Amino acid sequence: MPTHYDITLSVDKKGNFTYSPTHLRARPNDTVSFVTSPAGLKFEVMFKNRSPGNRTHIRHDTPQDQGGEDDVRPGQLECGDDYGLFKYAAAIFDGTNVFIDTGCGDIGVDN
Repeated sequence: MPTHYDITLSVDKKGNFTYSPTHLRARPNDTVSFVTSPAGLKFEVMFKNRSPGNRTHIRHDTPQDQGGEDDVRPGQLECGDDYGLFKYAAAIFDGTNVFIDTGCGDIGVDN
């Protein structure tokens, strides 16, 4: 059965980013959502070369996909059958500054 994951993005006042988890191990059909801590910050995530699923860009206002018949919480991204390591970059707006990190975390998709 597919699993749903949240990746939490946070940045401090100096622009230091934290990702939790930094490396997410997922499987095909798993779903992923990006959230911020504190909640509600505007953000954008962009996969660098290729995406593990159905989207390349994800923003704070990207809708959750519609769920299927299973009990998995729909995510902003559904992992496909393309195995590999997918790195992303992130930008967070804290209300005053936009902080950008191109050396972010990643999602690994395997069976």
